[in-house]
Amino acid sequence: MSDDVLNNAEEVVETVEVEEQVSEETTEELVENEEILDEEVEALEEGKHEDEEEEHEPKKETVQTPKTKAGVIQAAVEMLKKAKKRRRTKNVC
Repeated sequence: MSDDVLNNAEEVVETVEVEEQVSEETTEELVENEEILDEEVEALEEGKHEDEEEEHEPKKETVQTPKTKAGVIQAAVEMLKKAKKRRRTKNVC
């Protein structure tokens, strides 16, 4: 009977050791995952701050100066089209 008790005690000790080892591995994995998440959150926050900075700066349209008379006429036509489109959208709303 004392052999059975010793065997049971050894099994319990082994089980506890295995559970502790699994617990340690799980804890290490959780810590690694948390570190990865922290890095991703920092990257996202930095991206948001960059986006906010870009929003505060007024967007400037790049204007290309036409080099030929036909280019000047075409640019004028496009500007008139844009103006008409803006007027139509303002009147609809």
